[in-house]
Amino acid sequence: MIFFYRGQTPESSERNFLQKAQMLETYGVDPHPCKDVSGNPAFLAFTPFGFVVLQGNKRVHFLKWNEVTKLKFEGKSFHIYANQKEDKKIILTYFAPTPEACKHLWKCGVENQAFFKLEKSSQVRTVSSSNLFFKGSRFRYSGRVAKEVMEQSAKIKRDPPEIHRSGLVPSRSCPSITYGPRLSSVPRTRRRAVHISIMEENPCVK
Repeated sequence: MIFFYRGQTPESSERNFLQKAQMLETYGVDPHPCKDVSGNPAFLAFTPFGFVVLQGNKRVHFLKWNEVTKLKFEGKSFHIYANQKEDKKIILTYFAPTPEACKHLWKCGVENQAFFKLEKSSQVRTVSSSNLFFKGSRFRYSGRVAKEVMEQSAKIKRDPPEIHRSGLVPSRSCPSITYGPRLSSVPRTRRRAVHISIMEENPCVK
């Protein structure tokens, strides 16, 4: 999708570009390539709101983090267990390219669910990839959760970042852009997606 903002100031065009871009379902999302049970290509992704399955340009599944009850993997198989409205239980199964990719996908899911769902880091628990805790892989997210990061970030007083534009006088005021937490405050598996979205916040305006 291409946006045209001719005749606008750099500040206005950046603000309008970001307002459009953030409405896209894949904005800030780091997709993981997989296949469904029929062998069709799909992308699994984790967002601040929940778990997403994309096929082509369409979102075919969306599960809120409070609906996801367990994430599990066995070899190349990745399973998502969830409870939706009226106690409707569902299980989604997808297949990663390799066992290593599937394990990485599972860790990303566990980490993102803990980061975005929990109220406090003290609520984090060690999870197992198997129904039996003493079998399979175990993982525990370490660090602050999203709510703690946002609360602590709101207390920090800082000057607006300096923005350099080609052929323009540098400006230290750009109140329309909201900058997120530092990468050190974001789960390791989400830093790549966050880095991409930060880079997109400063498009080259000609």
